[in-house]
Amino acid sequence: MGFLDDVSAFGKGLTQKTRDMVDVTSNNNKIAGLEKQVTEAYTALGAKVFADKVNDLEGPYQDELNAIRNLMSQINKIQNDNRAIEEAQAAAAQAVADAKAAKQATIDAGADAAKEAEKQAFIASGGRVCPKCGNKVQAGNLFCTVCGTKME
Repeated sequence: MGFLDDVSAFGKGLTQKTRDMVDVTSNNNKIAGLEKQVTEAYTALGAKVFADKVNDLEGPYQDELNAIRNLMSQINKIQNDNRAIEEAQAAAAQAVADAKAAKQATIDAGADAAKEAEKQAFIASGGRVCPKCGNKVQAGNLFCTVCGTKME
């Protein structure tokens, strides 16, 4: 055998090893899928047995049934705790929103009062307010400088 025959044999061996690896990986994936189906079947069977035996107070599955009842009770308690936390968070968020709204209403009322006081002081000093746009118009101006409305 020559050098090229050795290289060819090596390449064929490498190709076969690669194919074998692919086959093993494929088979392992099939096994994993089948094991998953077995687990799902066990789960379905267990759920059916539990549904059939949940009210049995005697029998061969009492330890398992009691363990499941206990776990379900714990889950229910945790879910109730979560609901209480979520309700408290919602109430706190609403309280913050209400407080912000009340504060903004107070600020707006104060700003409106300040604007009205400023307007009244401007009118008392001889100025006028445009009836169309509400702009302050200096005494002596015949037209509003914002909208052009003729001042009466």
